[in-house]
Parts: sequence; C-alpha cells; structure tokens
Amino acid sequence: MGATRTRRGARDRSEQVAGSVDFLTLVLASAERVPTKTALVFGDTRVSYGELVERTSRLAGGLRRIGVRGGDAVGIYLHDCREWVETFLAASLLGAWPVPINFRYGTREVTHIACDARLRALVSSPELAATVDDPVLRELVLVSVGGSAGVPYAAVVEGPPQEWETTASPLDIHCVLYTSGTTGLPKGALCTHANTVTGHWTAAAHWGLSEADLFLVASPLCHRVGLGRLVNSLALGATLELLPRFDPGEVLRRLAESGTTVMSLVPTMARLLAVAAGSQQFPDA
Repeated sequence: MGATRTRRGARDRSEQVAGSVDFLTLVLASAERVPTKTALVFGDTRVSYGELVERTSRLAGGLRRIGVRGGDAVGIYLHDCREWVETFLAASLLGAWPVPINFRYGTREVTHIACDARLRALVSSPELAATVDDPVLRELVLVSVGGSAGVPYAAVVEGPPQEWETTASPLDIHCVLYTSGTTGLPKGALCTHANTVTGHWTAAAHWGLSEADLFLVASPLCHRVGLGRLVNSLALGATLELLPRFDPGEVLRRLAESGTTVMSLVPTMARLLAVAAGSQQFPDA
C-alpha cells in the first residue's frame, strides 16, 4: 500500500503535487508523509491516513466487483460519516463520478438526480434509501450502510484492494455537484479535476491553511462549503472532524473542547450559532 512507502518517496511526491491536477495524488502524498496521523474524527472513531487509504482502496476494489467502472456515476446519499468520505475517494479512484446528494432531499429530488445523473450505484442508509422510488432502486446497485437491502457496505469494503493510481487529465470530470433546487429541480454541475485542485490551492493560499489545522465540518459534505473543507484537509494532511448533523449546541461544545482552527458556515448556520452562543463565555484562543 502507498502508506507503507518510504519517507523519501513521500517527499519526492510532495515536491510534485503543486503542479498536480489529481486530488487523489494529494491525499496519497498526505498518507505517505503522515500515515499514522488522524485524518478523520467521527464521534469516538478516529481514522489515520494509512487506514483511510487502505479502506478506500478496498472499497474501490469492491465497487469494481459489483460493476462500477470509470465514467459511471455513484450517488452518495448519506449523513456526514466515515463512509461518505470513503465513497467519495473510492469512486474517484475508479475514475467514476461521485455524486453527493443532499440528505434533506425527498423522493422527488432524489429520483430526479438518480435519473439525470444516470447513477450506476447509490451508497445510502436504510433510512434515506426508503425515500427512493422502488423502480429507481431496481435500475441501480444499492450499497447499504448499516442495512441489509441491496449489497451491505461492510461486504463491499472487504476483499482485494484497487491499486491506488489514476490516469485523470485536468479536464476529466471528477464529480457532479447538484444545486439546491430552490427555483426548480436540482441541476448538476460537472466539476473537473482541475476545478477541485485549483479550488483547494486557492483557499489554502488565501486563508493560510496548513497540515497543522484541525477542521470542523458543520456544513454537510453534500454542500460545496463542507466538501471544500474536506478537500482542503485531506490534501494538506490535516485532521477533519465530522458531525452527522448541524446542531448549534454540539458545534459550540466541539469548538470549546477540540481545538478547532478552521470551520466554514453558510449565513443561516452562523446566525443560529450566534443565537445559541448567547452570552456564553469561551476561553481565549
């Protein structure tokens, strides 16, 4: 696995990534440089960079075994969790297109996205998958996180790994992000590998982000704000904490206890957080 390569190899790769247009190259460079560092925090679960690369490789191999190929669209219809991140990376590793789906969408929106994106597979929980029309589910491969319908996620992530390498060019599609649908049905935006990596480097340079940062994602990963911080954190070799849902009280608690240095919010979330904070006193940074 890449995480077991030499430190010299990691340094050599790190010197090349500034010109890379492949997000996965940046993630692998992080895993080679700091394999034992915590990449993800989710509740009591902590996942190192080495573990993240290992599980992502096995998930990619599992997705290939159930029929996912390069150019296929893979829907991610989950609350923020470890499996969300692994699926996003694994689909990318196969050259497939991750399609984040807002967990607040109902049957109408999810059905539209499944058809519009021509999903080959959908990774979802039993709770959310129940909102998808049966005829739509029958047309794709359902990978169930924590359920028995379709193919269990735990079974897909077992078995031989996929080799961690990509042949993507800058203008190849990396993922499909859907709009909020406030003026009609959600519309899919095709994002290239160049879009993903350029957005990362622009934010990192403008805000002075580094691998020493601790990111707290309170905005859903299916939204560009949350996804942007995921990309920043993994590309830099930083640590990312996920919350399953936005809860102002829980966000305030984690800000006070975890040492968070980076968090992005949409205006509505910021207002709710300000109201929840009220007159509370917080320790100086």
